[in-house]
Amino acid sequence: MRHVICLFSWTLAALSPGVFQTIAAAESGAPLALTGATIFDGTGEPLTEGIILVRGERIAAIGPHEQVSLPDDAEIIDVSGHWIIP
Repeated sequence: MRHVICLFSWTLAALSPGVFQTIAAAESGAPLALTGATIFDGTGEPLTEGIILVRGERIAAIGPHEQVSLPDDAEIIDVSGHWIIP
C-alpha cells in the first residue's frame, strides 16, 4: 500500500487536501479512483481526462473516462487540471 501512496503523493502534493483523501482511501481498503487528470504513461500521447483506478496495492485500470467503469464503493478524487506522471 505504501508504494501506491508514494506514487501518487508526489503528483498530488500541490493538493494538500487531496493527499489526505488519498491516504484515507488507501487505508479504508476501498478502490481509489483519480479522475480528470492528464496521464503520461510513457507509451506515447498523454491521456487527457483519464482515470486511474487502484485496488489495494495495484493499479487495476488506466484509461479514458468512457472506458473505465468505477465500482460503487470507489473513493473518487477529482484531480482535473493536474498531471500524473510515473
